[in-house]
Amino acid sequence: MSGETLALVYLSAAKGIAYLGLLGMIGALGARSIVLPLCRRRGALTSQVDLSVSGQIRGTALVSAALLTCAAGARLYAQTYSVFGLDERVTLELIQVVALETRWGGQWMPQFIASILVVVSLVASRFLPGPGLWLVAAAVGALAVTFPMTGHAMAHLDGTTLPWVLQVGHVLAAGLWLGTLAVIVATVVASPARTPDQDGSIEALVNTFSPVALAAVVAVLATGTATAVLYLDHWRELWQTRYGLVLGGKVILVLATGAVGAYNWRVIRPRTGTGLGRALLVRSAGLELALACVVLTLTAILVHLPMPSE
Repeated sequence: MSGETLALVYLSAAKGIAYLGLLGMIGALGARSIVLPLCRRRGALTSQVDLSVSGQIRGTALVSAALLTCAAGARLYAQTYSVFGLDERVTLELIQVVALETRWGGQWMPQFIASILVVVSLVASRFLPGPGLWLVAAAVGALAVTFPMTGHAMAHLDGTTLPWVLQVGHVLAAGLWLGTLAVIVATVVASPARTPDQDGSIEALVNTFSPVALAAVVAVLATGTATAVLYLDHWRELWQTRYGLVLGGKVILVLATGAVGAYNWRVIRPRTGTGLGRALLVRSAGLELALACVVLTLTAILVHLPMPSE
């Protein structure tokens, strides 16, 4: 493997981990601040299912925060390798140079600080549940806003913040869709519902999430399409450039992921009140999440490929 290819692998892997962490945090926040309160307001959850979903939210948030922290360091190392590693060994001194004395480092630093704030806010939320939730939301929002700073959006500002806004909306919608779905699936798996009340709670949880997911999918498709229109000068660039080919593969997989989600919504969701329906939901939603992981991988690669105009 050539040094340039290895650099792309390092950069893409680190970015992919960061995406997983960010989408997981957004999903945990979406489940905690939207889905769970709606279910509680309707009195649709048993205490056991309520505790289960709350536990899955905490677990998802903790794992996501750990991923974000690891990804921040991994991205810094990968960027240092990309800049210096092709010619010399990566050292702590070179890492400091990239972090503190380069344009990329200046764009990465706000993301690193936001990641630390996510961890701090999670700790605070254990002792101050009310204000802590707002702190977590603010930290996740700051991370989402700073995330495009090391991506293609910075090169396409051209006096307007539209590319940046589209990227922020894209990642927030993707997290609300896929991150919250991961929490719901984990709750279904962890809740051995055997009574009608518990089965009804699981069904209510899925039904409450469904319109949220639908709105998020529409937002993902809208922001993604608008971004592609901005980044591509001609449609033929979809099959004539590496960037276009990877983008085309991502679009196909996003549509496939959405199709699986639509199947879950139309066919499986009405049957989630039964044991068989729950088993089918776990299997189908697992496929949806697996496809989403491939989409994230392609996205992480796409960020580090030159755009057709470059």
